Amino acid sequence: MSIRGKAVPFPLSVILWIPTVAAFLIAAPLSIPVTRIWQALKRRQERKFAAEMKSVNRLVSWTAARSYIENGNGCVISEHLSLKGPTRLVDI
Repeated sequence: MSIRGKAVPFPLSVILWIPTVAAFLIAAPLSIPVTRIWQALKRRQERKFAAEMKSVNRLVSWTAARSYIENGNGCVISEHLSLKGPTRLVDI
């Protein structure tokens, strides 16, 4: 291609645009089942964590937890839900 006798290179972005769009068209539908599998694994992990805490008697009601903290005994692991999953904070 030339403009007034000068050679103009073919823009590389046009060549890269096609595989990029193709990758997005493939990745977008695949992200839905992958996300569902990831969420199922996180739920399973959280249930396992709760069962482990209950089996070693580390799971108590809020009333009991409040009385322990007011008396200065033990620590609290609080859980905050977010888009990335639960976050646990330890308060000693």
